[in-house]
Parts: sequence; structure tokens; C-alpha cells
Amino acid sequence: MPEVQGLGATPTSLYKEILYSESEVDARIAVMAVDITRNYKGTDSLFVSLLNGALPFTAKLMRAIQRHDPHFHPNVQSMIVSRYGSSREPGQPHLVTDLPPDYRVLTKRHVVLLDDLVDGGGTTDFTERHLYGMAQRLWSESCW
Repeated sequence: MPEVQGLGATPTSLYKEILYSESEVDARIAVMAVDITRNYKGTDSLFVSLLNGALPFTAKLMRAIQRHDPHFHPNVQSMIVSRYGSSREPGQPHLVTDLPPDYRVLTKRHVVLLDDLVDGGGTTDFTERHLYGMAQRLWSESCW
């Protein structure tokens, strides 16, 4: 458990409570890697990592997938969706950085959204609506 030490002070924990140990998290990520490989290998899938928070989780998950199946190479792209402005006060989610243009065609793709935490679900809901909107716009345009 990380600790803070001041000059001549006794160590104090940075955290009020540890919910899961690092080994428990790693074990769960390994199980997720097996499930993801089984469900998405051989499909046209896109893994969307929400930066900056999901970066460590995404890296661990991709390493676990490679350990499980070195022949499966998920396509990972990133987006930035934020609920915070310059004041650091939470607000409505907004898009800071979208997917690269070459990855905005989502029709008939499996999209797996990777995030570090889901508190109230607002960021996830916003991002899902945004991604579904991309697929719908592209589908609608292709029908004309």
C-alpha cells in the first residue's frame, strides 16, 4: 500500500481503504483477456480507450491478451471525453479528442469501450451515444 512520509513523521496511507489487491485486479484482467479473445478474435472489432484514465488499464489488458493469445492483435484507438473544465469542477461530459478520422466508420464493427471507472455512468453514456451516432450517420448516408 503506498505510503506518505514526512520528515520525522510516521508513515500514513494514501488510501482510506483498498478494495482489491493488485494481484486480484491482475487476475480479473487475465479472465477478461480470455473472454475478449474468445468473443472478438476474427471479428472486425475496435477497442476504444478513454484517455487519460483508461491508459494503464488498457495497457494491462492488451498485455494480458498477448500473453493469452500472441496471434490476436486488437485494434486500439483513443478518445478523450472529459467531465471537467479548467476549474476542475465536474460538469456535463464533452468530447475533447475524437477517434482518428480513419477509425470513425463504425458500421458493422464490434466496438469495445475501455474506461478506468464507471461512477455514475455519465461519461460512458455520452461516449456510447457519440459512437452510436457515428454508426447511425454513416449508415444513413450509405442508404442514400
